[in-house]
Amino acid sequence: KGCMTFISFIICGIVPLLVYMFVDIHSSSGDTNFYISIGMTASALFLLGVLKSMASYVSWYRSGLSIMVLGCIAAGAAYGISALAEYAVASKIECHLLNPAGNDTTTVTS
Repeated sequence: KGCMTFISFIICGIVPLLVYMFVDIHSSSGDTNFYISIGMTASALFLLGVLKSMASYVSWYRSGLSIMVLGCIAAGAAYGISALAEYAVASKIECHLLNPAGNDTTTVTS
């Protein structure tokens, strides 16, 4: 059971990267590659759900949609959290570059 989970993780985990492995990054738009990657990932998740339905009593389309929706929600949450982390790190670096000594320049003394 653990071996099948590992194999599924490897196969499905590489799907979003395939577009970047086989497309010349300099000849196409980064946004286009990103959207193709999203579509391929959603398709792979749907297929994984269809395969899962073979071991359960759930219909193939319901299982496929369920896995695809849950996977897309998880991917969206991960993307959002990483965007927030990038923003937080960039803000911290920018503040440090503007005030490298770390002194509080916002206080006014009279």
